[in-house]
Amino acid sequence: MTGFLKLLPAVISFGATAEGAPVRAAMRGMPDVLAYRGKLPAPLIPGRLIDEGV
Repeated sequence: MTGFLKLLPAVISFGATAEGAPVRAAMRGMPDVLAYRGKLPAPLIPGRLIDEGV
């Protein structure tokens, strides 16, 4: 499943209203979150990669 999630934002160009823009930005950042997570023994993700508003 993570392979699919890494490719999703690269393959599909999602649009969004102004209210949905933060969610779209979070989706574009998903590959970075998943790549970082794979390097750690525990699934800790740095806060700078997470938008708390989403």
